[in-house]
Amino acid sequence: MKLDRVLPESKIFIDTNLFLYDITDHPEFGLCTKNFLKNIELGIFQGKTSIIVLNELLHKLVIGEIAEKYRLKLFQVSAFIKQDPTILSSLKSYELVNKIELIPNLEIISITKEIFSLAKSYMVKYNLMTNDAIIVATCNINGISNIATNDGDFDRVDFLVRWNP
Repeated sequence: MKLDRVLPESKIFIDTNLFLYDITDHPEFGLCTKNFLKNIELGIFQGKTSIIVLNELLHKLVIGEIAEKYRLKLFQVSAFIKQDPTILSSLKSYELVNKIELIPNLEIISITKEIFSLAKSYMVKYNLMTNDAIIVATCNINGISNIATNDGDFDRVDFLVRWNP
């Protein structure tokens, strides 16, 4: 289902790729995502995300920023950081994630032991990788039935409706 058709006041979980589309001004999905996040700021939707999403977002931004700044291939970045960890102290990626954390009306949900335990069963039931299973468990425990993402793996989850940009 298309993201621009989400009903007002809906509770909706936001996955990592939507934040990336916004931050990178994605040519195809950037504008739709910006409008969607603006509607969360305005309180039109009940935006939800989790620490696991922010962690994934920060990781991807850090890797991408270092690769671009030092003209590295993505697979080279980890070894490059090991050689000089001080490069982590001067990145813009932290500011970008800080801005996400400050979006009005966006609730950031913590990961609990209960969520983690449920996620393990969802890995098996829905054939999901760890982070996606944690997101699904987070949604279930918090009564969230909508997810904003381009990740088709969530289509296998019978209690979630996926909204893509």
